[in-house]
Amino acid sequence: MIQDLLITVTLILLWLLFTYLRKVFQQNVELKKQINQLKKFEHLPHLLSYSEFINRATIILTGVKRRNEDCYVIWFNHVNANNDVEASMLHVITEIILQTVRADFDLVTLIDGKPLIFLQNTTKEGCYIVLDRLFKSLHQQLQVAEIPVSYQIVKVEENINQTLNDLTYYAKEVNPL
Repeated sequence: MIQDLLITVTLILLWLLFTYLRKVFQQNVELKKQINQLKKFEHLPHLLSYSEFINRATIILTGVKRRNEDCYVIWFNHVNANNDVEASMLHVITEIILQTVRADFDLVTLIDGKPLIFLQNTTKEGCYIVLDRLFKSLHQQLQVAEIPVSYQIVKVEENINQTLNDLTYYAKEVNPL
């Protein structure tokens, strides 16, 4: 009888413990989501988190539309390197991008681990000027003849979210890496 009582108490305590652990785990997942939404910067200074990038780009687009200016995004969607080199190459590219763009006007983030630049009040020719400065800096830093990256330049028409969805769809569905 005492054994049955002890087993019953033990089972009830285990059930309460597992219930509590499941609740703590769910709260942990929710808090991680909130942290990611509130996080403004990634690993490098001025490298925005995705949610902060979207927020700032949306605000900028509102003013740009009123002033009849153009915005472009440049997405570096492919690095032609082996897996060991690719992570360090992306880190170097991201650092140089942050040094190249206008810190107070342009935005930089990572989408799926690939750099994305948001350029406001520019033209397509202005995008190529930025790319030229970027590739000159990359040539000096990496000391290679050809930088093994591909990129896309897209004009942001109405909505930054739609533009980014189109970019990622194109990269995944139409032009798989």
